[in-house]
Amino acid sequence: MSEDELDPLLNRRTYLTGIGATGAFAVMAGCLSDDDGDAGSGGNNGGSGGNGGTSSNGETDSSQGFESFPSYPFDDFDLLAFNELMPQRTDTLIDNNLNYAMETELDALEPRDEPAHGDAPMPIPEDEDEWVEPDTLQISYSAGEDAQAIFTEAFDPILENIEEETGIPAEFAVLDNPAAVVEAMRQGRIHAGTASAGTVPYLVNIGRGRPIATGVQDGLAGYRIFAIADVDDDDMQHLGDFAGKDIAHAHETSNSGHLAPLALFPDAEPHSLVPGEDYEIHFAGDHQSAARGILAGDYDGSPNASSSFGRAVLDGALDGADFRAVYISPMFLSNPTCLYHALAPDIQDGIRRAYLEYDYEGTVWDEMTEFNNFIEFDYATHHHAVLMIHRANDIQYDIEDI
Repeated sequence: MSEDELDPLLNRRTYLTGIGATGAFAVMAGCLSDDDGDAGSGGNNGGSGGNGGTSSNGETDSSQGFESFPSYPFDDFDLLAFNELMPQRTDTLIDNNLNYAMETELDALEPRDEPAHGDAPMPIPEDEDEWVEPDTLQISYSAGEDAQAIFTEAFDPILENIEEETGIPAEFAVLDNPAAVVEAMRQGRIHAGTASAGTVPYLVNIGRGRPIATGVQDGLAGYRIFAIADVDDDDMQHLGDFAGKDIAHAHETSNSGHLAPLALFPDAEPHSLVPGEDYEIHFAGDHQSAARGILAGDYDGSPNASSSFGRAVLDGALDGADFRAVYISPMFLSNPTCLYHALAPDIQDGIRRAYLEYDYEGTVWDEMTEFNNFIEFDYATHHHAVLMIHRANDIQYDIEDI
């Protein structure tokens, strides 16, 4: 495919922004500081409480001269229309759940038959002799300390439903890191597992995983990029005002905090610019450090993962009223569950039912992760934005790059 035929998410300028060797493998498990955090966070039902209330016409009132903003639930999800209403205080966006993707937004995605980069998920083998029917199903979710501390107990209702639907005992498997998850699935040592947005293509291309479902809370899931600045910085009216400023990216191996802005900002509507050319990039280390650096006067702005930023606001670590957003990006879905491709078809069907046909509201899974249900995950369609970023960086899937 020629460069002119690339998806509208990207532009040839993406290839000219000086992405170095570190960028070549960067949208992957190294994004733990932003993307993996979605594993423990679902929808925001409470809001941050700082937007000044809702007007009688269903729009959010502004207390600092910002335009009125539509209130959730939206009659129609129009990302361009939302961006034309920027800037907005970030607590307004969080109160209206824009730190998450929405099922209506997912429904509006163009269906795709083939992934934009890399291989499609491997089909179930036609030869029955290649089918795997384990005595015990090994199921993982996330990796490292979070998996041990949070998900071991939280996963109990899902394991029970997997056992009910397959007739096979199921155990929760704790793995050290995303690379271990990919390698364990490649070897068939785990039979279902999850990964961050950037690592999912490694699970598909190396681990031979088949994505099936992702967690949601009342129709909300995933994350997006907020381009943020100090709430009192009236020079920051839209994304184009990042030009000529000191802008903090998270780190070189961050999806939402670095590589996604490199790919998305050159074609952002209604304003665009090229990171590294139109503004100087400073690496703050992580999203919260970037946000705090704005308040300290070290940086003028930052592309920040709405998941990490939203959690920090809801936890009280940051105040959403201290920041303005000048741009919000298309969404990314994180932590889809992938099945080992060679599992017998009836076992795969049973695991799918355990995820997709049960209501987890009120269970320990809901209480500890804030996900109360799962929705079907279509790899080529739902992961298109991430795959286009991988394509722009010519990522070749290698287990050593995780």
